[in-house]
Amino acid sequence: MESNPAKVSLPLRRAWQLHLRAWRIWWKLSPGFFLSTLASSATEALSPYLTLYLSARLIGELAGDRDPQALLFWVLALLVSSAALALLRGICKRWANCQRDAVYRLDDKIYMQKFFQLDYADLDRQAVYDLYSTLLQTENFIGMGIRQTLEYLEPLATSLLEAAGGVGLSVTLFLQFVPEAHPLAFLNQPVFAVVFPCVMLLAAWFNSRCNNYAMHFFTRYASAGRMTNRYFSFFGRMAQERSRATDLRIYRQQETVCAEYLTRDQEYSFGPRSLIARWARGPMGAAFAVPYGVDVLVSGGIYLFVCLKAWGGAFGVGAVTQYVGAVTRLFQGLSRIMKALGLIHGNGVFLEDSFRFLDIPNAMYQGRLPTEKRSD
Repeated sequence: MESNPAKVSLPLRRAWQLHLRAWRIWWKLSPGFFLSTLASSATEALSPYLTLYLSARLIGELAGDRDPQALLFWVLALLVSSAALALLRGICKRWANCQRDAVYRLDDKIYMQKFFQLDYADLDRQAVYDLYSTLLQTENFIGMGIRQTLEYLEPLATSLLEAAGGVGLSVTLFLQFVPEAHPLAFLNQPVFAVVFPCVMLLAAWFNSRCNNYAMHFFTRYASAGRMTNRYFSFFGRMAQERSRATDLRIYRQQETVCAEYLTRDQEYSFGPRSLIARWARGPMGAAFAVPYGVDVLVSGGIYLFVCLKAWGGAFGVGAVTQYVGAVTRLFQGLSRIMKALGLIHGNGVFLEDSFRFLDIPNAMYQGRLPTEKRSD
């Protein structure tokens, strides 16, 4: 009962629904994982903005009045807040890591509970065992499935908070104007307040499409990857089975059988001449590389726009630090949101297989049966 991801495509809405259902299952098993992850994401995403804001005020004071008392205030505020945030981030990260290590051990519990609920006749069905085996092989190959949903929670929450913080610190960029007499006064046009965010959204969407296209090759190769792992799991461990020791020596199975399959497996499945390697040297590698170039171009555009407004007299050098950092992190947050949604979309095919197994009807009677009364 192998799924064929190369020919199956789920709508994003369906993939999102499956992930929400998986997160509800994990919440019942370990609510502490979600609380710790959200706390860690909040401190990870928002703490740089406070440091950025205080650094901008300090640089602005150095470039302006240079009041000793004001400088002392901003320096102390920056040092104290940095130390407090570092301590808070460390505590939340430690909490999240402990919860993550604990919840990963509950992965098998989800399937084991399902086995306990199934009727004995369903447990003996070959189709049920094949589906369960496919789930384990997919998880072993690229980690996709119900456990992978845990990996998407932290980056999604972090990117959402990062984008929200970037909006909060960069919105005033379009509310400060260059003097009308300056040649750069055209930057005050409202069109820039519309075009600039649209360009960032378009670039983030394009980067996510490139990453999704690159990850699609792993999805297409999932069936071959499972087969390769089956070869390795069997022929790679034959020599460790004492019951096969006699046949291995008499018929030289290690040299004539195991070595043949393992060599061919490594060479044509994951080696330099394999299909996945050719994809990596071609379209898949290009799809992974293009977003880095787009990030550089967008970052250059952010620096150019902010510095031109500062050159025109809209704000000082301290605000340049704030706006460049905030807008850059806003773009990074948008890109990561799109990327996380793409990963959720790609995992939807494998997650649907997981719920095909979990949704097998439980025919076994659940509850208490009354004791039949006897006439004697």
